[in-house]
Amino acid sequence: MSQRALIVMAKAPAAGRTKTRLCPPLTPEQAADLYAAILQDVLAKVASLPGVAPFVAVAPAGAIPYFRQLAPNFTLLPQAGATLSERLAGALERVSRAGFAQVVAVSSDSPTLPAAYLEAAF
Repeated sequence: MSQRALIVMAKAPAAGRTKTRLCPPLTPEQAADLYAAILQDVLAKVASLPGVAPFVAVAPAGAIPYFRQLAPNFTLLPQAGATLSERLAGALERVSRAGFAQVVAVSSDSPTLPAAYLEAAF
């Protein structure tokens, strides 16, 4: 088992529920499509990191089937908590308790973050 884990904090793309601050100029559908593309890029980057166990902290919990198809090699965790801080702390704690010595979390909004920065976070 890898001693390093990386959690992607992610929501399922949904028109009118994701990237709403981009509307306008984008339509809700365009904003959701853009987020879906960004999410795919972030997940691909995380999946390419050697020696790292990949996780996705998923919201809403009902989106598990979507993420199971999108990220089949990731461990999926439903997000729990009322605020982003609570959801982030909960995800970090759950993965740490699973036995990982080093745990890093990243937003799903970071498609241009270099993989070297993710590696350096450990």
